[in-house]
Amino acid sequence: MNVFKDAGHLFRLAAVFVAGLLIFLVIRGFLVPKSFGQLGHYRANAVAEIAARPIKFAGHESCEGCHADVLDKKKNGKHAGVNCEACHGPQAQHADDPTAVKPDKLDGHSRAVGKFGVFAVTFGAFFLAEIGDKTQLSTIALA
Repeated sequence: MNVFKDAGHLFRLAAVFVAGLLIFLVIRGFLVPKSFGQLGHYRANAVAEIAARPIKFAGHESCEGCHADVLDKKKNGKHAGVNCEACHGPQAQHADDPTAVKPDKLDGHSRAVGKFGVFAVTFGAFFLAEIGDKTQLSTIALA
């Protein structure tokens, strides 16, 4: 008694799945780096590559060592919890040789936010994102 009628179709389907799995494993072997997964779910060689990059930030301790007068003003002001390099940019070269690089002088406003503040920048970004979504939805509806 034949339990499966036309069992050849099932065997061909299983063969397609096995072939697909083998092709996937071969392609994965070429594309995924050998160090992937050694130290978790990322590429282990990336740690050495990042460590080889030049240091750009000196840290607020190096700023406070030379600029004690600014530190006193900063402790009592609204910037008590803000690191110097957040506004003045990376200053590792300035910490090594103060005459080589001069930090940016700020006029009271942050370079990143501008004169409108964080609220306005966030509102603008959210508004543009919403407009993009509505445009995409209307395009799909009209298509």
